[in-house]
Amino acid sequence: MFRSILIAAALLAGTNVAFADICRRSGTYHFTNSQYPMFISIQSGATCEATFGTFGNANFTFKRLFLVSAPARGKIRLREGGYYIYSAPANYTGTDEFKLRVCGTENNSEGCADLQYSVTIN
Repeated sequence: MFRSILIAAALLAGTNVAFADICRRSGTYHFTNSQYPMFISIQSGATCEATFGTFGNANFTFKRLFLVSAPARGKIRLREGGYYIYSAPANYTGTDEFKLRVCGTENNSEGCADLQYSVTIN
């Protein structure tokens, strides 16, 4: 019924370093009221920017992004149009977590997905 959407590409803000050295994101979701695990691996002090755009999937339309729970260590900023920016704390290695709710339509059905991010900071 619903097609999963892979969140694996990122837009890197303010860096010329290769994607694999700064921020790796992975996870899949579809629009239901369920919670989905998502993963980020990032370097200490780095920034990871991502968007919930169309991703080439004509059956997916982004509508709204909400911050459900903020990270305890890093910082998160939501931007208009479905963008978020996660900033890892400098001089810290360990874990962090936050939760986003993304809403939209997929295959002509409206819904939301709660995305629970587990962050590994290297």
